[in-house]
Amino acid sequence: MAAFALEHGEPILAALSDRNRALEILSGDEAQATPYGGPDEVCALKAIALALLLHGEPAAMELYRSKLRRMRGDAVGALRRAGVRLFERGITRGCYELLRPRARG
Repeated sequence: MAAFALEHGEPILAALSDRNRALEILSGDEAQATPYGGPDEVCALKAIALALLLHGEPAAMELYRSKLRRMRGDAVGALRRAGVRLFERGITRGCYELLRPRARG
């Protein structure tokens, strides 16, 4: 069991340990992202959150809009509801201010 977990889990952990590579995987094609992040809307939300932390709100909003155009079925509604909570209610500004790295000195 442990050998199986290491064989299948180690490449995933290695890929997702690099923040930029993780963002590339999660924000890419849904078929490519699903093994790393779960259902389409979950991968999309992870990618949007990572884009917010790494590149700020404009990049996260752009990715949100792009993902929303590509989503199908129930995933569209789930992503749209999350986008309303995240962007339209202004939550990202407060979260981003709390989480962004501070300049030292």
